Amino acid sequence: MRIAVISDQHFGFDWNGDRADDPFRNCREAFEKARDADLILLPGDLFDKKVPKQEVLGRAIDLFNCFDGETSSVQLDSDRSDKTVSFRGPPIVAIHGTHERRTSDHLNPVELLEKMGYLVHIHNETLVFSEGDETVAIHGMSGVPERYAPQVLDRFDPEPVADAYNILMLHQSIDQLVYTDPDHDTLSLERLPEGFDTIIDGHIHWRNLELKDDDKPVVLPGSTVTTQLNKIEAEREKGMVWIDTETGLSFDALEEPRDVVYIEEDVSDLSSSEIQEQIENEIDERSTMDQRRPLVRVKLSGTTNAAVSVGELETALESKALISISDETTIPNEDTDDSTFDHSEQSVYEHGTALLEERIDQPAIDDLVTHLADGNVETARSMLETMVTEHDEETGDSDTTEKPGSTLKSFVDTDD
Repeated sequence: MRIAVISDQHFGFDWNGDRADDPFRNCREAFEKARDADLILLPGDLFDKKVPKQEVLGRAIDLFNCFDGETSSVQLDSDRSDKTVSFRGPPIVAIHGTHERRTSDHLNPVELLEKMGYLVHIHNETLVFSEGDETVAIHGMSGVPERYAPQVLDRFDPEPVADAYNILMLHQSIDQLVYTDPDHDTLSLERLPEGFDTIIDGHIHWRNLELKDDDKPVVLPGSTVTTQLNKIEAEREKGMVWIDTETGLSFDALEEPRDVVYIEEDVSDLSSSEIQEQIENEIDERSTMDQRRPLVRVKLSGTTNAAVSVGELETALESKALISISDETTIPNEDTDDSTFDHSEQSVYEHGTALLEERIDQPAIDDLVTHLADGNVETARSMLETMVTEHDEETGDSDTTEKPGSTLKSFVDTDD
């Protein structure tokens, strides 16, 4: 059986900005590649917000309509599945991510797509599919607040189905792979269950197929769109993962994503005009002839007397790129550290993190400050809204009705 895995599309990201079309354009290419799949898996964050604009929903529906008329010989085994569903095209199984998460009494946008018949949404549930003599079991736990993830997974306690290819689908931070809050109990590789042929984790936007081993076969499909201007996302192609239950894993890169360029430039002894020229040359050498401006992150380092103005550089280069520049240069021959204003990204990062930690006890602070430093304002705002509502719920400071819950029960769909 050939299974397509397409993760973290983030429909609606940068909706009012230059990159509003990127999530839909990239997903359209991935969906076209997946049209002949036997089964399609979506490991969360299809949408960038838990209550997307109607225009965003409309464009997402247009994309899913590409599967109308497609057929699959894969059948749902209703006797061994937690749900009984029918599909309009090839079976599509999705979990919701951290961006879409709402309490159980509110419909999230992935569940809305389920009601339209485009996919089946699962949370702490298992679906079993058959094709001839082959059986595949999909076990899914949707995104929950990081501090509850170990408890929710323990309560889900998914058991591999005998004589089946078993896939566990998650959408969480995992210790050892990305930052997790040391003050809270979060998922780690050791906490993941054994006995699964593949464990797919969305949420982490850089792909990694090399984590697979015999005991904890973790696969990171990565996102289909770049939302963070960091080095690892710039270096690794965007795309989708194929699982062939007989031959294993493969990565299928997108052919037409926006160029992402990460530049670390030593500008020692260069003048302001020479710094600009050097950045322009790097952009020209490392981007394609795509009509869309490349997404460029520049880190300046070295020792220079030039009066570096990040704002002026970004303005001068905005016709060539969607650019973000951080200045980590130093002035030569300074006798004391306190004679120079420390305006490096690292100092801003550390200061911002410290301020937030004083006010909000939340595992995602590091990710939030990274988004702010990278200029991902909309993503940071969405994360901050979630932090604040969870904090207010826990402290009793708010009486709003639409917010993530603050107890384990809010995120576990069980009868007890």
